[in-house]
Amino acid sequence: MRKEYYLLLFLIMFNLFLGGIIYDYYFSLPEVDFLSVGQGDAELIQTPAGNILIDAGPGNKILEQLSSSLPFYDRTIDLVIISHPNKDHYYGLKYLLQRYRVRAVMTNNWNYSSPTFQKIIRLLQKERVILLQGYRGIRIRSSSAVPFRLTLLYRPQADFSPSDINQASIIANLIIKSNQFLFTGDTTAKEEKLILSDLQLKPVRVLKVAHHGSKTSSSLEFLSRYKPQFSVIEVGKNNYDLPNIETLRRLYKVSSRVWRTDVDGIVKFFISPDGKMRITQLPSCVRK
Repeated sequence: MRKEYYLLLFLIMFNLFLGGIIYDYYFSLPEVDFLSVGQGDAELIQTPAGNILIDAGPGNKILEQLSSSLPFYDRTIDLVIISHPNKDHYYGLKYLLQRYRVRAVMTNNWNYSSPTFQKIIRLLQKERVILLQGYRGIRIRSSSAVPFRLTLLYRPQADFSPSDINQASIIANLIIKSNQFLFTGDTTAKEEKLILSDLQLKPVRVLKVAHHGSKTSSSLEFLSRYKPQFSVIEVGKNNYDLPNIETLRRLYKVSSRVWRTDVDGIVKFFISPDGKMRITQLPSCVRK
């Protein structure tokens, strides 16, 4: 009788566990997380259709951050978009591959000559990860219960190797219902100006502040056009005076609510089926 009792208890617990996984798979809401990876970028987009990671940070902190955002049983990243081949945006791929299955990686310049970057490419090829070229106009969409559309707004279609690789950063625009997220990599004010005509503004707008809050990005002209209600600066301990006080003043001038990942930790945006947004934070001790 005692054995039958424990067997019944085990079956009940197992079914509750399995039911939780199935429910999460089919009915989970879209979520956009700005991760606290130190002095670098990483944003996770979770949808019922799959996981998209934009940039992977500078090191192994990406693993700690993903474990805080993804269910323990979810070890697949369907697409990683590397905005540009600067180490603080791509080097976390080395560690990501150790724990997660990565289906595909997209970036703007696979020919970038950095030995470290080329080493990461060889590692991706060894793991048989699909390598994709990012171009302006590429769209990724889903018609799930809460549909989304991710569009690349900027990356020159011609072979483009500027002396400052930041100028070729992929800019991605995510639309979920009435909510808009703009991911800007390390782009400068010059490139921000080029996408102004492509921005079809939604009622609720979130900005990933470019280049960790550098004064060469987030011009007042751009901010006045996009008018982000919410802005997230992904930054850690650094010697570059980031975020720059001038950038912060411009953000406050357009009445944007600003988060910093070095102070506020992970910033999470949840979108409900009716399009309403809920924002939470996960404190973080990541400072470097």
